[in-house]
Amino acid sequence: MSSEDVILHVYELHAGNGAQQQQQQSNGAASSSDGDGGSTSQQQTPAAALLPILRRVGLGTYHTSLEVRSRCYSYAAGHGIVQSDPPSAAIIEGGSGTDSHAPTNAQYSQRIVLGSTDLDRGKINELIRRMRDTSFTTTGYHLLNRNCNHFTTTLAMAVLHYDGLADAGYTPKLDEYPSWINRLARTGTGLGCLNDTDICDPVREARVAAGAESRVGWGLSSKPGNPSKSAADGGNGSKVAGSSSKKKELTEEQKKMLAKLKKKGLTEEQKKMLAKLKKKELTEEQKKMLAKLKKKG
Repeated sequence: MSSEDVILHVYELHAGNGAQQQQQQSNGAASSSDGDGGSTSQQQTPAAALLPILRRVGLGTYHTSLEVRSRCYSYAAGHGIVQSDPPSAAIIEGGSGTDSHAPTNAQYSQRIVLGSTDLDRGKINELIRRMRDTSFTTTGYHLLNRNCNHFTTTLAMAVLHYDGLADAGYTPKLDEYPSWINRLARTGTGLGCLNDTDICDPVREARVAAGAESRVGWGLSSKPGNPSKSAADGGNGSKVAGSSSKKKELTEEQKKMLAKLKKKGLTEEQKKMLAKLKKKELTEEQKKMLAKLKKKG
């Protein structure tokens, strides 16, 4: 399939009903419907009241959506991941109006091409399904720790670096994604504001979305660089060719340790441990005992 641009659509949020909407839904604040069918808050949230001040010091508030394969994806409080048509030419060129899922009072700002992808729509749907099932759920929205900008960052990483994410040592980068878009959220998170939920980790969550664990057998819940058991057996229960012999090879340090032990009068327990060492079958307790013997030698 031919490659297509991955496009970030950026909206600037202004103080008012729309700017408060996602904060209220995230915090469970009460709201009611006005005569025109719009959402009207019973009281203005602190976040909305601070918007004009924050904007003056370079901490503007923005909404983003990501366009992939002629479909737009965004993340909203109370709705989760939503799909819509891309913004019309009139919205992009004129800056007036919003797409159907952008917050009220969000004004279109700019269109940024982040890169291109050759993933088909089936793969894109898989990414979205995993994100919806794991991290970007209908109840997972958080103004600072998991918002629409975290979502577009994570999805963009998964789409643009799909193949690279299969390498556990690979770190995806989005050079074209402006850092100022989510600066306010990062600042708030860094100061410990509203940190009552898990903080989004775009790189790790992009790996999960891309199904990297099933493709290469790395346990994403483990520490980086530690392959899971499935990595050793090829992910399907069969041993990888050559893996068995590598497990039984001793390092130079271990060989020296064995030489020292052989010079000593070993007890029966130590002899058993030595035999197990040659087979690489030591338990944690036995490893500790071996370490003590090494110190005595």
